[in-house]
Amino acid sequence: MTSPNTEAQSPPPPAYGWAAAAALIALSLIWSLYRYWDTPSPDLMATWLAGHFYGLGQFDQIYPVDTSVYTMNPPTGWWPYLQSIGYSDPVFPFVYPPIWAALMAPVARWVSFDQLQLAAQLINPVLIGLTVVLAGRVLRTRLPVWVFLAIGLALLHFTLIGIVALEQDQPQILVSFLILLGLERAAAGKPWMAGAAMALAAAIKLYPLFFALVWLLRGQRRAALSFVLFGALLAALSVALAGWPLHQAFLAEVRVISATAFSNKIVFSIDPLIARIFAPERLIFVPATDDPRFGWSVMQKNQIWRILSLVALLASVIVTARIKSPLAWPILAILIGLFSPLSWGYHYITAVAFAPIFAQYLSRRGAVATLGVIFLPMTTGVIGLMALADVQLNALPTVGTACVAALGLAFSVLYFRRQALTAPV
Repeated sequence: MTSPNTEAQSPPPPAYGWAAAAALIALSLIWSLYRYWDTPSPDLMATWLAGHFYGLGQFDQIYPVDTSVYTMNPPTGWWPYLQSIGYSDPVFPFVYPPIWAALMAPVARWVSFDQLQLAAQLINPVLIGLTVVLAGRVLRTRLPVWVFLAIGLALLHFTLIGIVALEQDQPQILVSFLILLGLERAAAGKPWMAGAAMALAAAIKLYPLFFALVWLLRGQRRAALSFVLFGALLAALSVALAGWPLHQAFLAEVRVISATAFSNKIVFSIDPLIARIFAPERLIFVPATDDPRFGWSVMQKNQIWRILSLVALLASVIVTARIKSPLAWPILAILIGLFSPLSWGYHYITAVAFAPIFAQYLSRRGAVATLGVIFLPMTTGVIGLMALADVQLNALPTVGTACVAALGLAFSVLYFRRQALTAPV
C-alpha cells in the first residue's frame, strides 16, 4: 500500500498563480529559442542517426564498438555520412535502449533532423518548467507556484545544469520530467500512474530503477509493482521490435560505460575525480571526432572499483529509503549522479528542481546565500572568469562535482533541521 505523505498539503494556488506560472514557462520557451536557436544538438542527432541507420538495416551502425573503455566516439559509419550531407558539428554515440532506434526509424525517414530539432526546442523548455512545478507538488510547498517556478527556472537557465541540456536538446530533460511525474503521482495516491511514468523514464535511461527500489523498500508496493509490470512490457516490446542481438550490443555498451572513469569538463561525479587525483597518468586522451584538437580522457576501472561503485549506489538507495520525507528524492538523485560512472551536469536537473524549497524554510538572506554559494560557480559568468584565468578545463569538473555534492548536503541538513524542529520535547 502506498505510504501517505507526512507533509501538510498546501491549499491549491489561486488562478493568478497558475497564470503567472504559465507566463514564466512561456518566457522560458522564448528565452530558450533565442539562446539556442542555432546551436548544434549532438545528443538528439545521435538518436536521429540511430533511427536512420536502423531504417537502412545497418544494425552494426547503431551502437559504437568499445571493447574495454567507453570512448564516446560514434560508430564508424556515422562521420562519413554526416560529412556527405554537410554536417560538421560534434556528434556523440547512441547509448539508449534499442526500442528508441526502432521507433525513430520511421521518423528519420519522413522528418529531417532540423524539423526534429525544432520540435525538441519547442517542447524541452516547457518540460523543464513542468518538472519544477511537479517538484513543488511533491514537496507540498507553501510557496506560491510562480515563486517556486521562478527560482527553479533561474537556477536551471543560468547554470550548466540546464544550459547544456537545453543547448543539446538532451533526452535527460524528458527523463527528469518523467521521474518527477512518477514521484508526484505516487505522492498523490496514484501508484499505477507513478510506476508507469517511472518505467518509461527507465526505458530511456536505466537509473530511474533506483527510485522504484526506494518505493519497494518503503513498502509502496503498488507503485513498485506498476514499475515492474510496465517495465517488463516496455522491455518485451523493445525485444519484439528491435530483436535480441541489438539488446546484446546495448548491454555490452552499458558494461563498458560502467567500467570506465570518464573525465570531461562537464561530468560531475566521483569516478573521474578519483582518476584525476590518484591516477592522472593512467588517463587516456580521446580526440573528438569532429575536431581532434579537443576531447576527453578515459580510464578503465578495475573490478574492485566497479564493485564499490555498485555498493555505493545500493547503499544510497537503502539510506534514502529510510528518509520519510520528500527531501529524500533530491538527495537520492544527487547520490545516484555522484556514484554513477557517467554523470553529466544535466543529470542533476531532477535534484535542482527541488532547490527552490530553501526559500520556504530559510530566511530570504539565508536562501540567497545557500543557493548562491552552491550555484554561482556553475553560472556562465563565473565559468567565463575561470576560462580567462585558464583554469576552466581542469577546475570546472571538480568545482561542479563539489557544487552538486554541496547541494545534496544542504538538502540533508534541511531534512535533519526540520526533524529536530518537529521532534517531541
